[in-house]
Amino acid sequence: MKRAFYYSTKAWYAKKLNAENEKIIFGIYEQGEGTTGEMKMQWVTLGTRQVPQLCIFDDAWNALTSFPDVIQKLGEVDSKNITPDQFIEILLSCGFTDNTEYNNPHEPNEQERINLKKKLIEAKIM
Repeated sequence: MKRAFYYSTKAWYAKKLNAENEKIIFGIYEQGEGTTGEMKMQWVTLGTRQVPQLCIFDDAWNALTSFPDVIQKLGEVDSKNITPDQFIEILLSCGFTDNTEYNNPHEPNEQERINLKKKLIEAKIM
């Protein structure tokens, strides 16, 4: 089991989610087995500002009790209107792993594209 987060609005599939607000999903995850509890920090419009809001369903309250370090650090920035990047800094400082899929695993990466172009050029030459 490990503490991890997903910055879903920065993931490669974010456009398909049509998310209006920034959000970071975090919790305790088991390798290939899902989660024992997760919650999200989302940024919502309050007046004219985007402010963070912690959202959690009751089946994850037990997981929340395992994050006293996160709660403590959030208490230190009470009413400071932290940004998503600042929240990620808190999670990383508390030992969370970034599990965000920034690159589409179904599309070739830059090196694979270069290799593919080389093969196509070689095929045309021969």
